[in-house]
This record gives sequence, C-alpha cells and structure tokens, in this order.
Amino acid sequence: MTPHYTESSLRQPRTPHIRMPPFTGKEGWETWRAQFEAIANRYGWDEEERLNQPRLEGAAAQFVFSQLSPMC
Repeated sequence: MTPHYTESSLRQPRTPHIRMPPFTGKEGWETWRAQFEAIANRYGWDEEERLNQPRLEGAAAQFVFSQLSPMC
C-alpha cells in the first residue's frame, strides 16, 4: 500500500515544535532578538515562519497592542 499525501500534510512546518520564549520587556531586547535570529537561521525559517513565531507578553505586549498602529 502506498502512502496517501494530502496537500495540507505536505505543508507541515519544517521545524519540530521549537517555541521561542516570550519577550516580556524585562529582558534585553538585543539578547532576545539575537536568540530569535540564531534559532530562525538554524531552522531555515522564511519570512512567514519568522512572523508566526514571536510572542509578546507583559509590558512588551501592552506597548505593542496599545501604542502602535495595526499593520493590517
């Protein structure tokens, strides 16, 4: 029996459940960003994958979601 592949099964993320720790604003932005870039480069994330990764919490989320204009 040959395996059956669907279009959605072929579009699975290339990275195994790698999850960046959230940026809260308590740690240094440069350190967090360097860690993010190292992981993104290691796993070959394209722009879309990079945009789907970051999580903001605490003061960082409060600033972004209350002070910045939406991009959409």
